[in-house]
Amino acid sequence: KLVAQTTQLLNDLVARHSTPVLNESTQNATSDIDVAYSQLEAFIRNFSAIDDRWSDAYIKQLNAWVTALLNGEKKYWEVIRANYTRADEGSPEYEHWASVSAILGRRRTAAVLPLVRLKANTQVRIGKMRTTHSGTTPVPVLEKNIESITSFRVSAALEQTALDFVRADALQEEELFAEMMSRRDELITGITSPSAFGEFRELLLNRLWTMSDLIIIDELRDLRAGLFAALTRDRSVRPRYAALMLTLRSSEPPTEECVRSIFEKVGLSFTVQDLHAVWRSIVVGMSNRKKRVAALSHIPVEVLWRTIVSTNIRVSVLWTVAERFRRESDDANKIFFDCVHARLVREVEVGGDELASVGRLISHFFQLPLFVQSPYFERLDDLLLNYKRVSSDMKLPADIFNNLAVKLRQVREDLGNPQASMPAGIEELPLPVQRHLASKGRYINSFVMHPNFRIASEIFPFITIANVESLITYRQFNEMLFQKVLQKKEFFTRQSTVVVALQHPKCTVEFARLNLLKIGEANLKKVAANVSANSAVREMAKRILASRPRNATGTTG
Repeated sequence: KLVAQTTQLLNDLVARHSTPVLNESTQNATSDIDVAYSQLEAFIRNFSAIDDRWSDAYIKQLNAWVTALLNGEKKYWEVIRANYTRADEGSPEYEHWASVSAILGRRRTAAVLPLVRLKANTQVRIGKMRTTHSGTTPVPVLEKNIESITSFRVSAALEQTALDFVRADALQEEELFAEMMSRRDELITGITSPSAFGEFRELLLNRLWTMSDLIIIDELRDLRAGLFAALTRDRSVRPRYAALMLTLRSSEPPTEECVRSIFEKVGLSFTVQDLHAVWRSIVVGMSNRKKRVAALSHIPVEVLWRTIVSTNIRVSVLWTVAERFRRESDDANKIFFDCVHARLVREVEVGGDELASVGRLISHFFQLPLFVQSPYFERLDDLLLNYKRVSSDMKLPADIFNNLAVKLRQVREDLGNPQASMPAGIEELPLPVQRHLASKGRYINSFVMHPNFRIASEIFPFITIANVESLITYRQFNEMLFQKVLQKKEFFTRQSTVVVALQHPKCTVEFARLNLLKIGEANLKKVAANVSANSAVREMAKRILASRPRNATGTTG
């Protein structure tokens, strides 16, 4: 029924669009196009996996259905392309058919490529039937639809984004990756088409390999239709991803020798970076806890951070990682807590499936002595309170944490409510991790001095009237962020804050011009005498002092 409906709809669209002339029926076909291609995708969702237990007759029928759908779609695509080609450039017809062609280009890749694969799979099965029954070797049949997909070229916008991604630094990398994923269907089709992305295709695949664990994190919800699935489909073109898939499926423990042997069997060279990519992927991509722990034991902490801080990482994985961090320093555990805190809060807020793992992590943190210190104790205690509220609604056992919380609170009071020091090693974290911490308002005093404005600017929302004066005393304050702060007039309602800003070496002439006349003679002399201030601002202060009339005692009036 689905095939009949879809084929009829495609035939109707062919009839309505058989001429490039525009009319009401032509211009109002977008909804029918969406219906037609949605039904093609629905067919794929229902019939894409061929089961060896299916009868030969059913496989032949499936092959006939797919052929009918491919032929109907191909005919309609050719009509649209013909209209686009025949229309005069710049005419209303040209603009319309260019728009329809673009819509189809996006929709057909998600529908036609899986249909082509299904067609190929049914032909292989039918070929085996022929070999079994007649002893002849089947001759593969190539569909023109296959040719049209393998010659697929992504849009100029996606191609430029991918090229920027290949050239990107660590911070731009994740931004551009997210932008590419916003064009997910087109990206996946491009990845599976050997002609897409042109001469930098291999560079793109290599760059994606370094992010393989992040791709898996994003794809855990749907392994069948995601980017990682696309990267593993063709072993001859993408052998590393295929080798990684074999590793993830292996029943062997994930030792370096085991992983290396899998890669070498498919003729791949193997570096320590490849090994780290595999370990990280095992941590986030395998449900077997023993294998995750084994992989974690091999990964240096500095290689783990980017995976830990990922927004979509499963909390059960974080629980496994927390056990690894028992061997790390207090500083590393502080940073670990700050990296995962937002993820735990979100899981509690939505009442997610992994609340039990959140509870285990809370218990783990309460057993660490460092959590008697502020602000870690307060944030952990607040997380516990929210967890108990949700667990009460869901009848999860939360009372087991009460004794731990009471004990930690008593130790904290006995020690006089100690304050935590800034953890060492923040500046050595990967840049995306530093940016994440800055965006959550962590370590403000450190990040306002970060040399990279993209990281320093994340702190801007956390700069307030209450803390701005103390922060701008730092001589290493990021210059672009400092200029952004100077533009917030509400920060400078107190004269003391204005004076501190005027004496900063990164103070601008514009700010000085607006404020030097407001600060009084004593403060003007401070600015003029401060050798650390901006030389241009000092000279302005000196000129203002010199221009003022002197009284009989020799002081300015």
